[in-house]
Amino acid sequence: MKRITAIMSGKVQNVGYRARVVGIAKESGITGTVQNLIDGRVKIIADGEEGDLKGFIDAISIKNALINVVDVEIEHPDATGEYNDFYKLVGDGETDERLDKASEYLKELIVAVKCGFGEMKEEMRTGFGEMKEEMRTGFGEMKEEMRTGFGEMKEEMSGMKEEMSGMRDEMGGMRGEMSGMRDDMSGMMGEMSGMRDDMRTGFETLSSKQDQTIDEIQLMRGDLQSRRGGAFEQIKNELKEEFAPEFDEIKSALRAHGLLDISN
Repeated sequence: MKRITAIMSGKVQNVGYRARVVGIAKESGITGTVQNLIDGRVKIIADGEEGDLKGFIDAISIKNALINVVDVEIEHPDATGEYNDFYKLVGDGETDERLDKASEYLKELIVAVKCGFGEMKEEMRTGFGEMKEEMRTGFGEMKEEMRTGFGEMKEEMSGMKEEMSGMRDEMGGMRGEMSGMRDDMSGMMGEMSGMRDDMRTGFETLSSKQDQTIDEIQLMRGDLQSRRGGAFEQIKNELKEEFAPEFDEIKSALRAHGLLDISN
């Protein structure tokens, strides 16, 4: 168990500082007392573990709109263990003094709130006036833009109507052209059908003439072969008759020299 004695300087009296110290001490398991000094400072006696006491001093070094601790003086006397809780020591006449201070703070608070509401009311009035004017101007501009926009849209719609009318006329012309093309194609198909018939007749005639030509060629070939065979035989006989004496002389000479058999 350790003990510290802390003297807190600054704006620490009549601002609820001691109540805050008591609450923090109870939460931290610290025992001791807190009291106001005549010189405006606050004295704190605190018993507890060393780590808890350090955290306690950090927690009560408060700085806010009402409380402002500017200096801390710490001493480390021996702990005697006479405290089993943490409480606030109150001096004689301190209650009346606190009530007077509370009354002063309340008056200041009322004045501050009244001034604040007055300023806020004026700001709101000014703000609503500006907003009203901006809305009026904005609606006027929007109305004018809508009028202009609808006018332009009307003109564009009129132009689109004329373009669509022109497109309908063009489509009608295209339908006429397509009808003419269908008639032309029908005529072409008729002509092609006639051409197919003519070609079929021509091929049939050509085939017949081809068969006739083949027959004639075959007859000519047979006639030529017959004539060629007769001519060869006639030439052979004529040659045999014409050169027979010469062949006989040659054979006699060969026999005389023993070069040819007598039986031949």
